[in-house]
Amino acid sequence: MPDLPAARFRPWLAAVGGSMVLLVGGAQAALADPWPVSPQSNNAEIISQLFWFTLVLAVVVFVLVEGLLIYSSIRFRRRGSIPDHEPPQIHGNTRLEVMWAIVPAMILIGLFGITVSRLGVLSQTPTSGLYVTATGQQFSWDFGYTDAGFHTTNDLHIPVGTPVIVDVTSKDVIHSFWVPDLNGKIDAIPGRVNRISFEARQAGEFRGVCAELCGQGHAGMAFRVTALSQDDFNTWVQQQQGTAQPTAAATEEPTAAALVDQDLAAEQPNLK
Repeated sequence: MPDLPAARFRPWLAAVGGSMVLLVGGAQAALADPWPVSPQSNNAEIISQLFWFTLVLAVVVFVLVEGLLIYSSIRFRRRGSIPDHEPPQIHGNTRLEVMWAIVPAMILIGLFGITVSRLGVLSQTPTSGLYVTATGQQFSWDFGYTDAGFHTTNDLHIPVGTPVIVDVTSKDVIHSFWVPDLNGKIDAIPGRVNRISFEARQAGEFRGVCAELCGQGHAGMAFRVTALSQDDFNTWVQQQQGTAQPTAAATEEPTAAALVDQDLAAEQPNLK
């Protein structure tokens, strides 16, 4: 005859075991990539500090609330038979009710104030630096170095220690420009230009993604940000300028109106 208590707990043990397998597998997958909160710029440092502050506060509240629930479940669990008479009706604890209404409100107000102040710092744009345009399209990123006169695809190079100002837009649908190690997200919206800035602390490669579901090829919209020393960046710019294709305006054939203007200009000395 099977052991009834053991058989009763088998489904629970199987559920707990399966949950542990999923948690361990998910943790291994998460640790396989660089930790998303590893700030490599001042802006990313601000976001990281806000993240950790909120996480620690949430863990404290979770442990406190769950601990009280577990304690109450054990301490006041039902014992014996159900009483056949109505228990005494008493009023709630006014002081306790006021506390659990005021304390969460104060926590939320504090988080709101800290978040707004941090957003104010993040929204400030440097007055000088490297200007780059980032144009999202299905399914790639085009980076334009306007001052240098060339473009790259899914490959953004920046100098270390220099503010980078990125004008973000889109050609087709809404995308989202995000380099977790350098700054937060900014939407790329057709017909609109949003600006974001960051400054890399050290040389290295950082992963960028589109954080907005933009179609079937959304997963392929990853790009690379490479931070170089100023000398290495200048060398890279010279290499790109040497291999850049001539612009359309420089290579297209002159129009009929342009040819007429040229003929008139050539005839002017003969008319004098």
